[in-house]
Amino acid sequence: MPANQLTTVVIFGCDGNLATLKLIPTLFSLWRGRGLLPRDVLIIGYARPVGAGGKIGGGTTGFREWVCRSIRDASKGGLGEDGEEEARLFAAACHFQAGRFGEPEAHAELLQMMQQLEQRRLAARRDEEGAAAED
Repeated sequence: MPANQLTTVVIFGCDGNLATLKLIPTLFSLWRGRGLLPRDVLIIGYARPVGAGGKIGGGTTGFREWVCRSIRDASKGGLGEDGEEEARLFAAACHFQAGRFGEPEAHAELLQMMQQLEQRRLAARRDEEGAAAED
């Protein structure tokens, strides 16, 4: 995938076994060492609220902790100090939206969040391009 491609990944059911054991560690691996995901990729986790059977509390902060734990647990032999820092950097690209799967309002909130995050990413890229052009 080209490094400049705008990429957003939404993981529905991000608190489930598939996401925790496979998807999140694999996305981290693709982002980390192989450069197969852009450094500014957006990962949005979507799951039921805690009161409705969801496992992630604390919004985006709680999801970022969940992401780091998933990466750490999947790592054979540990991440090491550099790996822990990279896991935190990857987690900073992760965001969370709680909602019930059958509620259109929750899907609308997810879409609104995604649009806001993508607009911020585009603005950051423009700022970087402008700074690079000035050099």
